Amino acid sequence: MANVFTGQFLHRPLDESQIERFRKQAARYGFNENDYIDALHEVPVFSPDQHTAMLTFLSELAQSLARTGLTNLKALRYNRILEDNEIGIRSCDWVCGPGSRRIGQRSSRSFQH
Repeated sequence: MANVFTGQFLHRPLDESQIERFRKQAARYGFNENDYIDALHEVPVFSPDQHTAMLTFLSELAQSLARTGLTNLKALRYNRILEDNEIGIRSCDWVCGPGSRRIGQRSSRSFQH
């Protein structure tokens, strides 16, 4: 699980009444009013369509990263299984001698009556 943060943005430029509301907030919270309003003017403006496109992109990116992570996790698990099997086969070679086992094959004698 993960989070994607986009930061602040506006859907349209602020009008004077909204700027006045932010001036009051600056005073209420003890912020430097000029710095606060200057920072407010630096907030990017994106149309609702741009906002939707960005969210779609970020959603698809998150899904792609999740799929890649899951694929890598499965590959690590399969590699661990293969390594464990290889250790077992090597142990068998050490105990029984090389070539003493045949995987998936039966002796022709096992089919005689």
